[in-house]
Amino acid sequence: MAADTTLEGVDFTALTQENYDSILKSVANVADAEDALQTVFERLLRNPRPVNRNYLLTAVRNASVDIWRAGSRRSGYEFDFANSSSPFDETTPAQALQGQQILEALIAAMDERSTLDQELFERRCLNGDAIHKIAADLKLHRSTVEKRLQKIKRYCYDALGPLLDSS
Repeated sequence: MAADTTLEGVDFTALTQENYDSILKSVANVADAEDALQTVFERLLRNPRPVNRNYLLTAVRNASVDIWRAGSRRSGYEFDFANSSSPFDETTPAQALQGQQILEALIAAMDERSTLDQELFERRCLNGDAIHKIAADLKLHRSTVEKRLQKIKRYCYDALGPLLDSS
């Protein structure tokens, strides 16, 4: 038995097939298009509304932007040791030495930053605290925390550049 793909008299399958080329043009790739379509259809199941071609294309484009933003936030912070089992899983003495040098350079780089930057780095990158929680605790805007973390990240990469390039 085929799944029912209609809601409010609109056949999702037919609507998607008719507009698939336009949908693909508005998103980055096929996987994002499928994720965006799924998101739109889930929203429509929760909150039924009249659906036409314009609504579908706009909703898919908006959902794909949300997907892209979520992906860029996840990959935005490379120094997230909080969720790793061990930042130093070296297999050779040379790798252990390089890991120790990177750690020492990172500590020295962060010592040059303000107390606020040090706290932001520790809470986000070492403890894994959520940005919205950090912002609320420190009474800062979320965007301020995000911008400062981006600056800290660039600063750390600059400070660690020679060590990271040699690996």
